[in-house]
Amino acid sequence: FSKADLLEAGEAEVKAREVLAALDWQGEWALISSVAHQGTEQLMQRVYQALERELERVEESRDLEERYGEALPETPPAEDPG
Repeated sequence: FSKADLLEAGEAEVKAREVLAALDWQGEWALISSVAHQGTEQLMQRVYQALERELERVEESRDLEERYGEALPETPPAEDPG
């Protein structure tokens, strides 16, 4: 969720949680304001970490393919526990 700076302190999170509940959202989410520099650093770190995990998964798959000489079936990326 963006534009967190446009609402009173705490109100943006309450509204975001209402939307998440209405959508029955179980995935990750973030509340940010790029203008106020709120949450943007944390969001960038989370994205970077997710990309690092995916890169490790791809490299591991390539290593296994090279070792066994055949393509392995695609597996979905693991969900982030946090």
